[in-house]
Amino acid sequence: MTESEKLSQIWRVMAKSIPPLKSLQAFEAAARLSSFLEAAHELSVTPGAISRHIKILEQYLGAILFKRHSNGVKLTSSGASYARKVVTIFEDLDSATKAIKYSAPRNNLTVSSLPVFAERWLSERLTSFQMAFPNTDLQIDTHVDAELFSRPKVDAWIPFSDGDHPGFEVHHLFDEFLVPVCSPSFRKTFPDSPSVDEIVNSTLLHDVNWGNDWSHWAQAVGTEGQRRDAGLKFSLYSGVIQAALDDLGVAIGHVSMIQKELAIGQLVEFSEYRIKSPKAFYLAIPRPKTAMKKSRSLVAWFERECKR
Repeated sequence: MTESEKLSQIWRVMAKSIPPLKSLQAFEAAARLSSFLEAAHELSVTPGAISRHIKILEQYLGAILFKRHSNGVKLTSSGASYARKVVTIFEDLDSATKAIKYSAPRNNLTVSSLPVFAERWLSERLTSFQMAFPNTDLQIDTHVDAELFSRPKVDAWIPFSDGDHPGFEVHHLFDEFLVPVCSPSFRKTFPDSPSVDEIVNSTLLHDVNWGNDWSHWAQAVGTEGQRRDAGLKFSLYSGVIQAALDDLGVAIGHVSMIQKELAIGQLVEFSEYRIKSPKAFYLAIPRPKTAMKKSRSLVAWFERECKR
């Protein structure tokens, strides 16, 4: 008999004697937490489901494992004895799983993006990244446009650009749309339907790295304005948004970066005119790194996240 056949025979025997795994999971959690309700929360099921799994296990064993009473549940002597063994088995299984999972060689991955992208898009998806890359140590680097592609150790860049980057494999992530935004209270200081000239000639808030935002928007809606380069200037887009939240003026909203503030009403659109930015967000991978497995996996992950 081969080793594979021996294992198959062992599993057939065990399958007849081992209770259903879901019932064991429900029992272990309920025993450890002394509560069907808390066990349900931990396992993301209903208390009724926990109760059903416990009944299945009790019928399987032919023994009562819990005493039910108005204040909750308590293990019987049989339940307590069984729980000690089940908990030990689950702990051993957890240790064995971690030993294999974390013994695999770890990869290092450095991704560089604009600070606003790292703070407002990438950071919200780190849990998804960790699930997709359990053996990868991620370093999030940030750059301004002048530093783009200047660091040889970066595995992937996320430029906000026209997408023309010789020497890189470039993948389009998503387009960006621009619209003037301000706080609700600042908006109330203007007429119900302000003209584009009134908007452009109000107190403008600028990101110095995106210095052409107001010009792009003004030209697209057909006004030059007199003061589109005047106002408050910030080196980070987070400063622009905070100034808008603090009633200090009108900012060009990069819609993908301020979705939360727009959704909950902290910022409002100051104009009906949303324009498509001449730039977009891209994933750019240096040509020498494109064949690497981690690069291919990273491209696939970004594509999935951008479709969510």
